[in-house]
Amino acid sequence: MSAEERRIVIRKIREGASRPDLNVHRIIGIVVRRGTVSRHQLVAEIERVTRSRNASGALASLLTSRGNSYGRVLEDVNGTITPKGGGESHALSP
Repeated sequence: MSAEERRIVIRKIREGASRPDLNVHRIIGIVVRRGTVSRHQLVAEIERVTRSRNASGALASLLTSRGNSYGRVLEDVNGTITPKGGGESHALSP
């Protein structure tokens, strides 16, 4: 991750962390609490917790820094979702 991309991701995480009512906050919380979770289980949990109509899309926005996404906060390693940097997200909260 470039320094600029990291700066943007940190800003977006902090914005999300300051708004616990946002689904992004809830999704990051699920992954941070679990540490690792299968993509299938996470999508099911996102649907349950957030009542999202597009849980896969919500997850996808946390796996990329392109377009209007939240930034690459999570990573998918062979179908297992983890916080980017193996828990680096903890250090990014305000």
